[in-house]
Amino acid sequence: MCVSSSHDRSHGFTLIELVITIALAGIVLAIGIPSFQSLSHTNHVTAHIDDLKSALRLARHVAVEHDRNAKVCARVPTSDPTATPTCDTSGSYSWGNGWIVALQQVDGTFMAIMTNPHLDDNTDFSVVDSNDTSNALKEVMFGPTGTLKTSVGAIVTISIGDCSRTLTMTLAGHSREASSGC
Repeated sequence: MCVSSSHDRSHGFTLIELVITIALAGIVLAIGIPSFQSLSHTNHVTAHIDDLKSALRLARHVAVEHDRNAKVCARVPTSDPTATPTCDTSGSYSWGNGWIVALQQVDGTFMAIMTNPHLDDNTDFSVVDSNDTSNALKEVMFGPTGTLKTSVGAIVTISIGDCSRTLTMTLAGHSREASSGC
């Protein structure tokens, strides 16, 4: 026969141990979530600027290769995935709707050779004249020599939250990048 003593405890957690564990988990989460959001914003901004840099390099390359003008322009949003992508000429130039790389044809029209879809809704995206940042640009066009077909360069800024990256295009078609808050 087994006699149990009054000092036997059941195995498990006490209420105090459970409360302390939950409090510590809450503190870790409170510290970790903002850091994760910041990392997520940085990764999204970097991905978007890299996508745009690739589009600009492609436009410059095909302009030189085909000895014609090529451009990267703001895209008109569409809910029809089979619709032919078109450049935004409305005056709003919402680059957040994505962009198009287009090559000028012999007849003077432009044919899309690559498109980029709509960006995240919380992404702030602007392309402006490097001499007048209040002047939004509808396109960045390269001539047959690979230089910009404007009298000034372009500044591209992409921001999510407090993370911002800026890409500055020179007339020669070269770019340099800077970031803040990332």
